[in-house]
This record gives sequence, C-alpha cells and structure tokens, in this order.
Amino acid sequence: MTPMKKITLAFLLLAAAVPVRADDPAPKTILFLGDTFVAGYGVTPSETMPAQIADRVAAAGLPFTVINAGESGEDSAAALQRAQELFQQHHVDVLVLFVGANDGLRQASISDLEHNLVYIIYRARKSNPRMRILFLGVRMPAEMGAYARRFNEIYPRIAYRRRIAILPWVLEGIMGELDLTLADHMHPNERGFKLMADRVWPGLESILRKSMADPPPKPKK
Repeated sequence: MTPMKKITLAFLLLAAAVPVRADDPAPKTILFLGDTFVAGYGVTPSETMPAQIADRVAAAGLPFTVINAGESGEDSAAALQRAQELFQQHHVDVLVLFVGANDGLRQASISDLEHNLVYIIYRARKSNPRMRILFLGVRMPAEMGAYARRFNEIYPRIAYRRRIAILPWVLEGIMGELDLTLADHMHPNERGFKLMADRVWPGLESILRKSMADPPPKPKK
C-alpha cells in the first residue's frame, strides 16, 4: 500500500470511529504534491512529512484530511501529468506543492520547469478557484554555477506573480547532515522529516485556518 493510501485510510478509520455532530464542519482536504521529499523515501509512512503534518492537524483539532501524493523520482513534467487526475479525484482545499528537485539535479530545462510549475498552479485553481496553495521552494547549490542562479530565481518569481505563499527551502541545514539524513546524506531520515514538518507547520496552520472560513463548494450538477 502506498503512503498516500495509508494516510488516507488512517483518517477514514479515525472519522468512522469518532461521531460527528451536526454542527461539526465538513472535513476539508490538504494535498501534498511532490517527489521523494513528499513521498518519504527510506522511511515508514508515519514518518513522512505529510504524516507528521497530519499529526499536527489532528492535535490542533482542525477538520482536514491529509493526502500524501508524493512520487519518488518524479520530475515536474510527471507531476503536471498527475496533477489533473488528482484534482479530478479529490476536492482539494489546500495544496502543498514541493516539485522540481529532480529537474534541478538532472539540470533539466529551466523554462520547462517554470512552465510545468505554473500549469500545476493553473490546474489547481481551475479545479477549485478558492484553493489555497503553499509553495515549497527548491534550491540548487552554488557549485552548479549559472544554472543554479537561474534555477533559484524561479520559485520566488512564480510565488510573486501567482500571489501564493512560499517557504524558500525547507531542506536548509538538513541535506548533508549525518544525523538528519539517510546513509546517502541527501534524503531526510525521520528526524529530518520532523524538522521539515516543524518548518512547514506554522505557515500551513495559518493557511488552514483561513481556508476554514471559505464557503463550502457548490454541489456538482
């Protein structure tokens, strides 16, 4: 079973076990779309960043279901292809978008990356104009020269032009740290993912509380 399915199943079981009062708000959905750093390469489903965010959501008593739609090894083109299907399958209220690391590591076309990210956001808003988006930026190391400089300009530019919230680089100080990564010194371990969740949660919690004030979606005809 994939991490996405396991997290969703856990919340469905929780919902079935806890009676819902008539005045309780209908659950909303947070979708995490990304690659290895969302899917949680090398850790258990409960140790991934989305799972640790789900724990915080539950502790705060917020009416949100968390879906982990991470796919290890995926680049922005593949994420764009999946996005349309995901937005059709789920009514997404909040999107956490963490895409592009594999493009950068492979030194893929920067213009293609920017196009793909913009169209993921476009499709998100087309599926739900009230969808709130948290953009997790990606950075390439300075050793990659001119490519890194151009790459690192993409995320703030898109966030500014599309008017979405951004966290510049949640992996700052994690990659390369022996106590926060797996043996490859790149992918976070449980402690690394916890630190990522700690960094994401304050901004995301604010977005969730704002989303709760949004009116419910209109029934589809």
